[in-house]
Amino acid sequence: MKLNLFDEIRQLELIFAKYIRIYYRTKFISINDFFKKTEPRLNRQLRDLDDVRFVINTLDTLKENFVLIDQTIDPLEVKENFCN
Repeated sequence: MKLNLFDEIRQLELIFAKYIRIYYRTKFISINDFFKKTEPRLNRQLRDLDDVRFVINTLDTLKENFVLIDQTIDPLEVKENFCN
C-alpha cells in the first residue's frame, strides 16, 4: 500500500511539472516575441530627431515591461530547479 501511494504521488508530481512547464513555456515565448519585436526598433539608425523619439519611446516601452519580465523570469528559474 505504501508503494502504491508513493507511485501515485510521483505520477501527480509529473503531471504537475508538465503543466508548470507548459505554463512557463507560454510565458517565455511571449517574452521572446516581445524582444524580437523590440530589437529591430532599437537597432534603427538615428538620422533625425524623429528617429531619436522613436527609439526613446521603444526604450520607455521596454522600461514599462521590465518589472513584468523580471517577475516572470524569476519563477522560471525556480521552476527549473523544481522540475529537475
